[in-house]
This record gives sequence, C-alpha cells and structure tokens, in this order.
Amino acid sequence: MERLNNAGIPIADAEERKYIVVSRLFDGFSAAASPCAGQVATNSRLLAYFLYKRWNRFSRTHIYSTAVMLLKRNESGLYDAIKR
Repeated sequence: MERLNNAGIPIADAEERKYIVVSRLFDGFSAAASPCAGQVATNSRLLAYFLYKRWNRFSRTHIYSTAVMLLKRNESGLYDAIKR
C-alpha cells in the first residue's frame, strides 16, 4: 500500500537515497508561513548541494525561521550531517 501525506501526495521512500536535505522550522512558527519547510532525498550530489545552498540563503535573507541541514548516507546505512 502506498503511503500518502495530508495532501494526498505519495511519500517516497528515502532509505535508498544518498543525500537528504532537510529544512525545519523553529518552534512556534507555522509550517504554512514558510514555503521551504520539508525534506528532499536524492542520489545527486550536485542537486543536494544546490538545494542546501539555496534553502540556506533563503532562510538567511527572509524573515522565515528555518534551519537547513545536509545529510549523507554512510556505509552502515545511517545518515551523517555534512553541513548545518
């Protein structure tokens, strides 16, 4: 059975991906107020670094209170933080 989010969009399985870019809101802020809260999983190093830099720049130049982190999958199958 396919997993769906609240909007009815299928949720992809991120376990097989090499990189994950995560953008989280600080406590006390509504997710509806920030257009870039969430995560993206990809196997492309170039895309992962591009998204990290764009989201990080967006969080610094606008009034949104987000924290951006780039994770890379290691040999044991867990994710290590590369950039925060």
